[in-house]
Amino acid sequence: MNRSILLSAGLALASGLSAQHHEWSFSFGSDQYERAYGIELDPAGNVYVCGAFDNTVDFDPDTLVDASITEEGNGDVYLAKYD
Repeated sequence: MNRSILLSAGLALASGLSAQHHEWSFSFGSDQYERAYGIELDPAGNVYVCGAFDNTVDFDPDTLVDASITEEGNGDVYLAKYD
């Protein structure tokens, strides 16, 4: 299977971007500054994203779960894992 991951300025992730199959996609961000500095895919298909943000950001794509994190001080860093 051809696996693709897309990371854009709006911090959007997508997997399985081929004409035959779409696995998942979502976007996340804060109302201030957010930046992704690295993205990796492990052999099991898990996606890891690291970066920085200001204010509050919700990394969970589920609208029923609030996984918001608020910075401590002047900005903060993150490491998020998606499967």
